[in-house]
Amino acid sequence: MNDSAPEKQFQAFIKNIPGMVYRANADWTAEILSNAETLCGYSNDEINSMKHGWLDLVHPDDLALVEKDGAALARDHRSFVQTYRIISRDGQTIWVEDRKTSIFSDDGKFEGIEGVVFDITDRKRAEESLQMSESQLLMVTDNIPAYIAFVDTGLVYRFVNKAYEVLYKKPRSEIVGQHARVVLGDEYFERAGARMKAAASGERLSFETSFPVGDRQLLLTVEYMPFIEDGGEVKGFFILASDITARKQAEDLFIRNDRLESLGILAGGIAHDFNNLLGSIFGYLEVAKTMSDSESVREMLVNAGSTITRARTLTGQLMTFARGGSPDKKSSPVIPFLEETVRFSLSGSGMRCTFHYPKDLWYAQYDAGQICQVIDNLIINARQAANETGELEVNAENVALKKNDLTELDEGSYVRISIRDPGAGIEPELRNRIFDPFFTTKSTGRGLGLATAYSIMRKHGGTITVESVQGKGSIFHMYLPAGKNEPERKKEPLKMDPGSGKILVMDDETGMRTTLKELLTYAGYTVEISADGKEALDLFLREADKSEPFTALILDLTVPGRMGGLEVLKEIRKINATIPAFVMSGYSEEIKLREAQKLGFTAGIAKPFTIQELTTLLHKHLV
Repeated sequence: MNDSAPEKQFQAFIKNIPGMVYRANADWTAEILSNAETLCGYSNDEINSMKHGWLDLVHPDDLALVEKDGAALARDHRSFVQTYRIISRDGQTIWVEDRKTSIFSDDGKFEGIEGVVFDITDRKRAEESLQMSESQLLMVTDNIPAYIAFVDTGLVYRFVNKAYEVLYKKPRSEIVGQHARVVLGDEYFERAGARMKAAASGERLSFETSFPVGDRQLLLTVEYMPFIEDGGEVKGFFILASDITARKQAEDLFIRNDRLESLGILAGGIAHDFNNLLGSIFGYLEVAKTMSDSESVREMLVNAGSTITRARTLTGQLMTFARGGSPDKKSSPVIPFLEETVRFSLSGSGMRCTFHYPKDLWYAQYDAGQICQVIDNLIINARQAANETGELEVNAENVALKKNDLTELDEGSYVRISIRDPGAGIEPELRNRIFDPFFTTKSTGRGLGLATAYSIMRKHGGTITVESVQGKGSIFHMYLPAGKNEPERKKEPLKMDPGSGKILVMDDETGMRTTLKELLTYAGYTVEISADGKEALDLFLREADKSEPFTALILDLTVPGRMGGLEVLKEIRKINATIPAFVMSGYSEEIKLREAQKLGFTAGIAKPFTIQELTTLLHKHLV
């Protein structure tokens, strides 16, 4: 080119380009036009004088790729951007970006290549550093047991950790780049969208929420933490969410048990006093029957006694809540008990029922009266949920639970009874409250049915759980500890002969003392009565040296504010270690035979009781 003004302008122009400008001919001889020394330390003339020109500077590992792409340019007229490495004069490796275009004549003949080579070493190092940072970030966040994400100000997910893949059952590549509405779903986004927009504006938020996952709800603690650059611009916000479902369930269980314990104390006291009153009424009825010559009067008295028996059942239900109120469990078959109880509870409704259970269903350890009450409460709920129509499905199966399968139960063998109703289901926010005492959604309900059922199951060493999907009904699962598949032998009824001997009775209720004296006298015994432990002890000591001392003791366990049956017995045992002593109490759990014997008594009986029940007990141990 001539040293003309346009040429000078061209040279000045290419020298100001921040890269090396070159032109290569069809035979690959190259002319370096500018800035070679700035790029790689070699002058333009030095590169042009090399055997293969610019190719002699290309890193050996990248040479084949450069030659391959150059051949492609010789075949087709096109532009190309290629990234590769070169070796500088001082031996340093430099990353370059080669932007080149093939040149063809008008008749389509390849004439060469023109291009510009830029130094991108700093950019490549930054990219590698960024990739390393992202890799380290993933390594850290993927091992944190929490849901971690970054969302930009447009509410688009830009980063999620491994936990998100598990939660949504899809790779993170299908989450990143998606708007929050797409990721969360329309329903949940309607609840969360306002908070996310607030966080995207720079507001830090902490809250608890329920998050739907299939048919269940996760309980999460969530933090939205805005990311604000030094200049004050909000770039987005981080999400840190932790699953607290198990912790919340454990807390709810603790609160529920604490409520039941408090209610149990109250219920136990009420039931004790009520049983004492029933005992007196029972006694008066028994005495009246013995004194009446009228058949019709005796029949009415028998009916009145039956009513009190039902009242005794009610106090037994209250006793379920009382401290230490364990059921009288026996190893018994679940079938036909389950079928009979369910069918009886469904009497009068329009519902059908199907049963499913294996032939080898295990026996279970249970108190038939209490479990009957549990089933009855569940059937009442099912009937109400289904509006007395549809089909009830009852299943029973053998279940071997491992450790932590259910929070409330130990590892072991259980019989699981499941009752499925066709109702509308239970709202998610109510499921954790349905077993709470006094909680009810019914205007006429008392809120004790399911609370009682839950308490009974826990005292059996089992539990009761619920599954529910709105619109698809509910399933209540009862877990009973498995028993030995050996039916218990039925005891032959004892023959009742007239009693004999002298009995000391101690009870703080005047009516109970009077009726017991009448009944036992009628049964053939001589009876002395006392109102408290001190009076009973004085009577016993006074009669001990006589020719006809007491042959047995019947003592009330609890006498408020005074000496009770246990304290009396301890003193009497110092004098007479063998005399039969029977304990009676309104707290039925305190006077079971095995427990009475541990306390030093011969046996025990729960108030209220009939004369036949009492004389049967005496006859067994005194004859």
